[in-house]
Amino acid sequence: MLKEKALPRTTQWERALSQFIYDGRYTALPKQYRKMVYEDFMKKNSFERMREELRIKQDVGRKMREMMQEYLDSGKITAGTEYRQFEELAKHDPRFISAIQMDREALLSEFVMSVKRAKDDRTNRLMPCN
Repeated sequence: MLKEKALPRTTQWERALSQFIYDGRYTALPKQYRKMVYEDFMKKNSFERMREELRIKQDVGRKMREMMQEYLDSGKITAGTEYRQFEELAKHDPRFISAIQMDREALLSEFVMSVKRAKDDRTNRLMPCN
């Protein structure tokens, strides 16, 4: 019953009560256990939701990095690419659309920095030290 209601994980007992007070499954529980069952469920469910949200965010990040690597390999982006340029290139890509804008910007910034570092490392290895 509580899963069916899909309450936000921060919903307090008093607010949630109105969602299921007339449900027969709720009234089947003895009064002294109702609040305890709700709180236990919310703790467990909250942890599961947070874990699932983290997994989704990591998956979206992985897909975005793969997309950026593809764009780098094809020459569409470089170490000097800014977010607005990248946004224009990728605005129809489902991997780009699935990410939150703040995450997109952070992922691109991180990716561009790693490309710059790799480029600098290659340059430093090619140039002999005096």
